[in-house]
Amino acid sequence: MEYQEENVIRINSDVENQVREFLERTRRSIKVLKEALAKEDYENIWIIGKRMKEEAQQYGFSEIMDRGVALENAASEKNDREIRAKTAGLAEWLRNIRIVYE
Repeated sequence: MEYQEENVIRINSDVENQVREFLERTRRSIKVLKEALAKEDYENIWIIGKRMKEEAQQYGFSEIMDRGVALENAASEKNDREIRAKTAGLAEWLRNIRIVYE
């Protein structure tokens, strides 16, 4: 098993509830992305990527923002391999995240 370094992110405690909700929506999006890809629903993948990008930017999650941009682009190009890779990478990153509220 490969060791994955934990991703520690420091967030202002004033937005704790919003960040928790955002991360939960992002986690749920993994399943939706996989289902959309199976149906070749590139429009929905593009929408999810755009939403991720915009919300991640609001809370300072550059890793999620970059993946959202990549999903938008991959959906526009109907690039299944890239969508699959970015979705898997996002799921892995989320599994290893630790939020510290200050």
